[in-house]
Amino acid sequence: MEYDASYKDLFSHPQMVADLLRGFIVEPWVQEVDFTTLEKVSGSYVSDDLRTREDDPSTGPSTDSGRSSGQGLVWRVRLRDGWLYVYLLLEFQSSVDPFMAVRVLTYVGLLYQDLIRRRELAPGGRLPPVVPVILYNGLPRWQAAQDIAELIAAGPGGLAAYRPRLRYLAIDQDAVSDMADLEGVRIMLAERVVEWTKEWKQQGFEEGRREGLRQGQIISTRECVLSALEIRFGSTPIAVEGTVNHTEDLARLRTLLRRAILARSLEEFAAGLVEGNGHHER
Repeated sequence: MEYDASYKDLFSHPQMVADLLRGFIVEPWVQEVDFTTLEKVSGSYVSDDLRTREDDPSTGPSTDSGRSSGQGLVWRVRLRDGWLYVYLLLEFQSSVDPFMAVRVLTYVGLLYQDLIRRRELAPGGRLPPVVPVILYNGLPRWQAAQDIAELIAAGPGGLAAYRPRLRYLAIDQDAVSDMADLEGVRIMLAERVVEWTKEWKQQGFEEGRREGLRQGQIISTRECVLSALEIRFGSTPIAVEGTVNHTEDLARLRTLLRRAILARSLEEFAAGLVEGNGHHER
C-alpha cells in the first residue's frame, strides 16, 4: 500500500523521529537524550520463524476486514552513557488489535535476543531500555490495553506477581487532530516536509537536466506537492493529481506545495486548487 510506504519513508528520517519523541513523550528522560546521535537499526533481528508465522493466515495477524500487520522501524539514540532503543510500529488498519501488547512483547523480546547475540548490552552487562511506540491511523479510537499485564488474568493466591509487564506508547492520529495544539503539530510537520522536499527537488533537478533546468524544477515540484499530499492524507484523488501534473507555472506549484504542507485537510487543499484556477499566485 503506497500510503504505508510513504509513512515508513517519513519516519525513516531521524528528525521526524526526534520530533515525534519530543512532541508526544512528556517524561524527564527525553530531556537527557542526545538526538544528534539518532541512528536507524536494521530490523533483521525479527526471526525467520516469526516472519513465517506472521505470513501464515492460520497463525499470523489477520489481514481480513481491511487490517494489516503494520510496519516496524527500530532506532537507537544515546542516553547518558548508553543506548536507548525506540521501536516504532506503524499501524495502518481499519480496526484496533486488542492484543497489540502481545505483539509488542514479542518484537521487543526478539530485539533483546539479537542484542544479546551481538553483545550490545548496557553498562554493567544489562539490557538497554526500549521504548515501543505505536503510530495508528485507523477510524476507531485506539482503546487496546497498553500494558501486557492488563491482558492477563491475575489469578488467585499471588499469581498476579508473575504476569509480565511491558508498556507501549500509542499515538492515535485522530485523537491528535483534536488536540488544542494541533497548529503546533502542523507547523512541525511543515518544517520537516520542507527539508525533505529539498532532497526530492535535488533528485528532480538531476533527472530533469536532460530536459532543461526549469522543466526539471517544474517536474520535481509537482512530485513534491503530490508526495506531501500522500504523506499527510493518503491517496490523492485523480482530479487533484491531474490538476497538479498539468500545472506549468513554477510559482503556482510552489504555492501549491506550501498549501499541501499546511492544509488542515485534503478537502481544504482541493478547494484552494479550484479557487486558484485561472490565475497564478506569487
